[in-house]
Formats: sequence, C-alpha cells, structure tokens
Amino acid sequence: MNLNPREALAKGEPFEALHLATWKLGLAPAEPGAHLDLLAALSVCCPDKVPMACATGLYDYYLATANFPASLAVLVFLGRVPDELDDQLTVRFLKTFGPDNPVEHRAPPPVGAAVDSEEEPPLSSVDEDELTSAAVKAWEGAIGKLALLPPAQGWKVPLFSAMGDKSLQSILRRGEVTFHSAGDLVMKQGDTDSNLFILVSGLLEVFREEQDIRSRLGFLRSGSFFGEMALVTQSPRSASIAAQEPSVVLRIPWDLLESVLETDPKLADELARYTRMRLLQNLLATSPLFKLLSREAKLAVASAFVPEIFDAGAEVVREGKPSSGLYLVASGEVDVQTGSGKDLLRLTTLAAGEVFGEISLIRESAATATVKVHSDGAVLLSLKREAFQQLAVQYPDLLSHVYSVAIERTQHTVRARSEVSMPAEDLLV
Repeated sequence: MNLNPREALAKGEPFEALHLATWKLGLAPAEPGAHLDLLAALSVCCPDKVPMACATGLYDYYLATANFPASLAVLVFLGRVPDELDDQLTVRFLKTFGPDNPVEHRAPPPVGAAVDSEEEPPLSSVDEDELTSAAVKAWEGAIGKLALLPPAQGWKVPLFSAMGDKSLQSILRRGEVTFHSAGDLVMKQGDTDSNLFILVSGLLEVFREEQDIRSRLGFLRSGSFFGEMALVTQSPRSASIAAQEPSVVLRIPWDLLESVLETDPKLADELARYTRMRLLQNLLATSPLFKLLSREAKLAVASAFVPEIFDAGAEVVREGKPSSGLYLVASGEVDVQTGSGKDLLRLTTLAAGEVFGEISLIRESAATATVKVHSDGAVLLSLKREAFQQLAVQYPDLLSHVYSVAIERTQHTVRARSEVSMPAEDLLV
C-alpha cells in the first residue's frame, strides 16, 4: 500500500495525498517533512485553504536552519496559493541564500517525511471539504510542535545569489510544478524543448543511451538546476533524466525565463557564467583531452579558460598561422574549413561543447584549418597558449592527453582532404 503523499500526487490523486499527509502529520507532528508534505498536498487540492500562519511558521523553521531545498519547496508550493506569496518571503530567502553569504558546498538535507509505522491510515472521508478541514485543523494543532533550533549560517547558492526579488516572484508564480513517481522520465534524450528545471525535492538519475547501452552519468539532488544546456546549444537533449524516488520539479519555460532575464541583467550574466562552468565541467569529465587528469589538474585547467564573444564571420583560427590557444564552444557554432575560393572545403561545423585549436597548440606549428564563427554572439572559452604551457609544466599528463587527441584530429583532416568532396560554395541551397 502506498503511504507516500508525494507518490499519490504524482499519480494524480491529490485528495489521497492530503489524507496520507494528514495521517502522517498526526503520527509525527514534530517532523518538519510531514508538515511540508501537507503543504504540498493542500497547494494542489485547495490552494485557497492553505493556512498561511502554518506555512509561514514552516518557512521560518527551514530558513532558520538554512535548509535551501526545503525553503525553496515551501516557496514553490506557496506560488500556487492565490495572492499569498508575500514579497518579504522571497526577500528573506534571497538574503539567506544570496551573494552576501559564504560559498559552501554541502549535501542538502532531505525534505520529505520519513515515518516508520506498521499502522495503516484510516479510510479517508469521501467528502473533500471535510477532508480539507481536517487537514487544516491537524496542521494548526501541529505547527507549534516544530523544535526550535539554533539559527544556522546562510550560504551562497548558484543563480539565486544573482536573482532579484521580482525575478524569483515571477518564476514561483508562473513556473509549472510537476510531481513524478519513481521511474518517471523527467527529460528524454533527443527532446528539443527549451525549458530550465529546478529539482524541488527528490532524487533524479542522469543517464545516456547509445546503441542499446545505458550509461549512468550521475544524480541530481534537491535544489539542483538542470536543462540549461539546451538554452545555450539549441540542440537536442544529450541525456535522459528519470526520478529515482517521488520527486517534485519546477519547470521554467523559455518564454518565462526570457522575460525574467530581460529585466534582470545580473541573473542573465550569472546564468551565462554558470552554464559556461557546466560546459567546462562536462568537457573536463568526458573529453579525451582532460578526463584522465586528477581533480586538482581539472580545477586548474577550468580556472584558466577565459570567455570571449565573437560576431558571425569572425576568424578565430587561420590556416597557416599559429593558433593562439585551445577553444571550447560555449554557445553558437563555428565552421572548420580549409582552402579558399573554389577550393574551399568545409570539414565540419562545431557546436557547444566541442573543442578546436589543439593541433596548433600542442605542436606549436601553423594551424591546419581555418575556423570561422558561424553565428552572431557566439561565446568561446579560450585557454591561451601561455596559460596552457604553464599548466603543462605543472601537470605533465595534460601534454600527453592533448597530444594524442591532436594526432587523431590531424588524421581526420588528412582523410577529409583526400576524399572527393564538393566545394562548400556548391553546397549552398
């Protein structure tokens, strides 16, 4: 028998969720997760009946303990309550998890209720109004039983540290809250949506499927952002994400995010910086250039990359001239080509997440191809030659990894030139 209110919400049974949450709160009135489950159920069943004094008391408890995922969850559920998302709630949230706090990396505490009991819940009332009244009464009786804990130091959370109060209000009010059962797909590899997601509570698995082989890439925990890569690359999702336990996700569609970013330049800059760092992390974790390096070396390499913005047609690397460094495409596309005029041959087009410049960099010789920016506003992350040489002295393995990839890329270029290909200008349609 399912005793998890979040599971009932995921199955589209909100009043069953409310019944279970009320019963669990009665068993453990001092358990904050039981209060949060009841708020989640009420926000779906009858948002206009949420007792704000109880919700505010729960919010105060989580803010005092600097519990970011749970504090966010309270705000997300209150975002469903008509006209009750007070400005002071979001102001206090951003003060606790904003830029004035120290950067601290710690595993977020769980936000769900865990109540062990051999009892089964009594049969729920068939009268929804009666069930709602019982739930509100139970919460009003239990809210005073939350333990008073010493206040904890707030901490700086990516993206939220640069978010304005109005931006947070818009996201909470207009974002879509979705509930997922264990095994549900939240995102599917190959999809072409442009949504940003926040995991409000739960646990998600990130995996990739290639030729019927499933590879686990990692897990996302409460409070994590995901999906931002598609906003930059405009390409299909590169991995799937599935719930490992009952989970709550806030979906932020592109039109909402775009309207928020237009009025919040600090958030736009932070999202761009955050996305570039995620691209670098992916590069360092998966590219043959870097994936075998130590963690210390990876951090040193990541900090050495510098963002640069280019207009369409800009020549980043010229054939026959030394490359100034190694480049990672953060957003936009670049064309790799050789020759000129009627002999122009486009070798490939590189998109976000791909690298170039390693051949000239490692051999300290002339570049074997020209690289031109394909789209306006393309962002490239560059590792300049001087910085690379300093890193190579400090981390000798870096030199050998880049050299092996350079040899492979050179062989690919030679094969491409030897094949019978139409000039690029003849391929225009």
